Amino acid sequence: MKDRPRLVTDRREIKLMPKRHYPKLQRRHDAILLEILGRPCQTQKEIAKATGYSPSQVSRILCSPDFQERYEAVFQTIGSAALADLRKVTSPPSQGRNRGSISQR
Repeated sequence: MKDRPRLVTDRREIKLMPKRHYPKLQRRHDAILLEILGRPCQTQKEIAKATGYSPSQVSRILCSPDFQERYEAVFQTIGSAALADLRKVTSPPSQGRNRGSISQR
């Protein structure tokens, strides 16, 4: 059995927790991403229950830099599309030639 890393300070040894790496982003993590985007006000426990992960796995995945990068990219894409749709709805109609006026013959 491997010993845990030790930190020696003032002749006392402190056992350190082994550092766990973040999970690499995988396609199955998209289930978590879709769950967050579909219902953004969920707790991590609710996300875990809906996706089949444990709450600690969800926490580690959400904190991983790869997942955060993917989330930001998807969120920016969705936000840009929503803003474009909003601009289409709220922009005034274009005034082309003979539009908006009665043609006289």
